[in-house]
Amino acid sequence: MGVRFYSLVLVFLIPLFGWSQGFFPYPKWLPAPDSLHVFPTPVFYRTPENGVAYGLGTLYRFDPISYTDSTKKRFSTVYLSLIHTTKKQTLLELNHHLLFAKGKVFLRGNFNVEDFYDKYYGIGGNQKESALETFRFQRTFCFQQAQWQYRKNAYLGVIGWYYDLRNISVISGNGTLSNRTAPGAEGSRNFAMGFNSTIDTRDHQFVHSKGWFWEVQLLHAANNEFNTHPFTRVRTDLRWASPIFNEKTVLASQLYLDQVSSGAAFQFIPSLGGDRILRGYFRGRYRDLAYAATQVEIRHTFKNQFGFQAFASAGQVGPTWKQFGESPWKFAGGAGIRYKVSEGSRTIVRLDYAINREGGSGWYLRVNEAF
Repeated sequence: MGVRFYSLVLVFLIPLFGWSQGFFPYPKWLPAPDSLHVFPTPVFYRTPENGVAYGLGTLYRFDPISYTDSTKKRFSTVYLSLIHTTKKQTLLELNHHLLFAKGKVFLRGNFNVEDFYDKYYGIGGNQKESALETFRFQRTFCFQQAQWQYRKNAYLGVIGWYYDLRNISVISGNGTLSNRTAPGAEGSRNFAMGFNSTIDTRDHQFVHSKGWFWEVQLLHAANNEFNTHPFTRVRTDLRWASPIFNEKTVLASQLYLDQVSSGAAFQFIPSLGGDRILRGYFRGRYRDLAYAATQVEIRHTFKNQFGFQAFASAGQVGPTWKQFGESPWKFAGGAGIRYKVSEGSRTIVRLDYAINREGGSGWYLRVNEAF
């Protein structure tokens, strides 16, 4: 991956490790963390896209704040990890979620530098397995969101997104990526800005058992010399959960819609599948300019630290919403177990197995719920 990648690792890893161990003074612009909230963490997970991933991380969790309009308490966090996978992918990830003004303002984002292996099947909902191309690339992307709470449970914000994908080398296959006719096949670079609106009544950020979440986002990369593939993207994410029968059993659902304008590089074209929604499909198995997906799951927690879930999902891609009928709808479902690592923060480890309509399947070992 070269000197550039490892230089970025050192630039972020050394000072953050020094802060966590007390070697360097902590930045004054961040609230000082409690020593018990700063600790190294092993990283281990599995998905079809990554294979088995392993590495080390450092988590900085600040003292919880009390919201001005409720009794809810949430944490500010900064998390740095360096990960390697059995598919020879290397990922440096820096994520943060910082709360200010008693929860009325927050900054959320991530900075990633990656050397990656992936699969590409082309664009459309009828792509055959024979269209598969495997490729490697390097990418850098940075996402930053700032939101302001203008009324109870309602937020408005701005978004900035920088994405640079380069050094694409096709390993196998002879399709549009190999022939360099796929949009973005030579690489792509975009800086996009946008707005979003969020309503969030959930009782927890990552493992919620009641309440709902609704986000609408508009993102635009202007047509200028800097952006290689200008685009406009509109997406909405609606989630809901509520106990049924008793507090130990929860019904949760999600509706996700995504639309991107023509001309976008294939990396920005909505991709169906992954470890979050339509589990059982390889992320990117089907992709197109318009994408819709929904899922529902039943979550049950036992008296000990374990839980069980069953889930089902459906989705489709197409050039437009009206052309969804040109290919079969995609369906997937499965079940999983949960282990509650922390009672206070509700942190869980989940292991899911899902199968899709075509007979493909996947195992997913991740932290926190899929949605």
